[in-house]
Amino acid sequence: MRLQPRFVDAETKQRVRAQIERYFFGGVPHNRAIGLELVDFSAEFFHTRVPFAEHLVGDVERGVMHGGVITAMMDATGGGAVMLAAGEYMRVVTLDLRIDYVRAAEPRRTMHGRASCYRVAHDVAFVRGAAFHADEHGNLEVQIAQATGVFALMRSASAGRIIGAPEPAGTDSGDAT
Repeated sequence: MRLQPRFVDAETKQRVRAQIERYFFGGVPHNRAIGLELVDFSAEFFHTRVPFAEHLVGDVERGVMHGGVITAMMDATGGGAVMLAAGEYMRVVTLDLRIDYVRAAEPRRTMHGRASCYRVAHDVAFVRGAAFHADEHGNLEVQIAQATGVFALMRSASAGRIIGAPEPAGTDSGDAT
């Protein structure tokens, strides 16, 4: 069963954002090391960005962000999409991640990642996403890479539900079955 958090108002979305930032960004040192930031999210997508920084450059002559940073961003963005689609906080382990570069990154530009989880099964989830540069209006129109991934779900009874996510079917509500 796919659970979809519903963020019915701005206050609920802000509480979920605080949960995500504490759990996902605060609890994963690598995400902090590359400067990964949460831009926006819903039950259908997870959008992050990595602001340009000199220490993230892979091509010093051109000033282009290293491909490993883009891969790490897309890995984390896919994991965030999985947690929101599943409706619970859990360890999400990357089983397979494919990145296809469709064009060269532009020098000294912030990189954006956006991913959607299109299938959540009992112990795996499937994601599609892309890495972009934003245009001068902030629209994600300059695609740099596309990503597909498969993630293992490490469910834990103590992990906690995402605010706004419905309880899964079959949850013990005190009714005898």
